[in-house]
Amino acid sequence: MYRIGRLLQVIGLLIAPIGMAGNLLDPNTITESHILLTLFGGLLLFGFGRAVQGPTRT
Repeated sequence: MYRIGRLLQVIGLLIAPIGMAGNLLDPNTITESHILLTLFGGLLLFGFGRAVQGPTRT
């Protein structure tokens, strides 16, 4: 479960720049609300990955 949690965290962190790049490529179609929804989705995925990961390893 630790590896799955880490993978979800990395994917969650990668979603944010992809959303911003979409706005740079086509600002007429991708609005700020789309970016915020994408960022929120990445945050949720990161948080879910953190919950799945469990307590930190020592």
